[in-house]
Amino acid sequence: RFCDMSMERLGTFARNDRSQGYIQKIQSRAFELQTQISSGYKAQSYSGISKDAGRLVLLEADSARISQYEKTITQVDTRLNTMQVQMGSLLDNAIQFRSTLVNGLNNGNSNFMAISQQAFQLLEQTSNVLNTTDGDTFLFGGFQTATKPVDLTKLGGMADPFIPNDDYYMGDQGQLSARIDRDYTLR
Repeated sequence: RFCDMSMERLGTFARNDRSQGYIQKIQSRAFELQTQISSGYKAQSYSGISKDAGRLVLLEADSARISQYEKTITQVDTRLNTMQVQMGSLLDNAIQFRSTLVNGLNNGNSNFMAISQQAFQLLEQTSNVLNTTDGDTFLFGGFQTATKPVDLTKLGGMADPFIPNDDYYMGDQGQLSARIDRDYTLR
C-alpha cells in the first residue's frame, strides 16, 4: 500500500511539474506577445529574431543599395537637365552669331569691327557654357571632370581658317556612365 501511494504521489508530482512548465511557457509567450503589441517590435533584440536575422541583413543591404541607386539617378537627372539647358544656350549663341554674320554680309561688310567684337563675346559666352559645373564636376570635359574643359588662352591664332583648332579643349572624348540598377548602367 505504501508503494502504491508513493507512485501515485510521484505521478501527481510529475504531472504537476509538467503543468507548471506549460503554464510558465504560456505566460512567457503571453508576455512576449504583449510586449510586441505595445512596442510594435517583433523582439527587443536581434537574438529574438535570429531566424529572421539573415533576411533582415539582406533587406538592409538591398535598402542601402537602392538608396544609392536613387541618389545616382537624382544626380544624373540634375546633370542632364543642366546640360540640356546649357546646350540650348549654345544653340541660341550659334543662331545669334549666324544672324550677326548674315546681317553684316547683307550690309556690304560695313562694320567688321562690330562683328568681330560680337564674335569674341559669343566665344566667351560659349566658353562659359562649356565650363559649366555641377558642384565640383565640370559637365562637358568627358572623363576630365576636375579640369576646366575650355581654356581660351590656349586658342592662339589661327594659321589656316579652314583647319580646325581644338587646342583650347582640355577635356577628352570619354563618355561618363552611371549604374542606376543592379543590371543596368546608363551611358
